[in-house]
Amino acid sequence: MDGDEQRRWITIKSGSTGSGNGSVGYTVAPNPNTAARSGTLTVAGQTFTVMQAASSVDLSGTWTSLTQTCKTGKTTKCSLRGKFVVQNGNGADVPKSTLAIYLSNDGTLDSSDTLLHQYGVKKLKAAQSARVP
Repeated sequence: MDGDEQRRWITIKSGSTGSGNGSVGYTVAPNPNTAARSGTLTVAGQTFTVMQAASSVDLSGTWTSLTQTCKTGKTTKCSLRGKFVVQNGNGADVPKSTLAIYLSNDGTLDSSDTLLHQYGVKKLKAAQSARVP
């Protein structure tokens, strides 16, 4: 990370020039990235490292259409078809991710559930949405 980028998220707010004891005040802007970052401050010839955790991912989804078709014979076989929209509710870009569709008898994801299908979801910019087939 170059100095210009660091200056955009680490800001010196107070401090005085000269020699002797003193204090330096600084602020750190929220990290909009899904990767941790670090930067440095140099005060009176001593370098201090500022480390900041990654932001969390905030994805939500909604079915825009969902239809069930069943065929009856010796057994009943049903299929579901639909479109799913994934929304990035975070203030930061989210890298490529995977949407996994499970069949569950209780609404809680656990080891007894059956994975039906997985779909790749493209990288989403802040507040962007994408339709999944």
